[in-house]
Amino acid sequence: MIGLGYYSTHTPELIKRHVLENPRWYTSYTPYQAEISQGRLEALFNFQTLICELTGFSIANASLLDEGTAAAEAMTVAYAARKNKSSNIFLVSESVYNHTFNVLSTRAKPLGITLKTFNNNSCDFDELAFGLLYNCQLKMEFI
Repeated sequence: MIGLGYYSTHTPELIKRHVLENPRWYTSYTPYQAEISQGRLEALFNFQTLICELTGFSIANASLLDEGTAAAEAMTVAYAARKNKSSNIFLVSESVYNHTFNVLSTRAKPLGITLKTFNNNSCDFDELAFGLLYNCQLKMEFI
């Protein structure tokens, strides 16, 4: 995944052992529930609860696992919230990774959303655009 927007991170041992390696998150609770979905849902719920408690917000979201899915979800939320119901154009920066653009394209097609790409040199903002996705691709370095 080098060069695709995924960067090395440091996971504290406490989090690694008690969250990521905890078998409660990936074993079935009942014989008919053999998948890990219940454990993932519980982990997401715990994370959302923690964020709400730390920030004082009434809601928090943690259901998106990767950049492509998050971008597609943001696009559909913007589409649902648009004021001009005839607008169906979503602007996407050329700097967005291919896998992210492919997920956007897959999600946009059944909704009738048209994706238009732009770059930093030429950006024609259409009046029918209801949203924009820009990826500046920041490089993170740890000292």
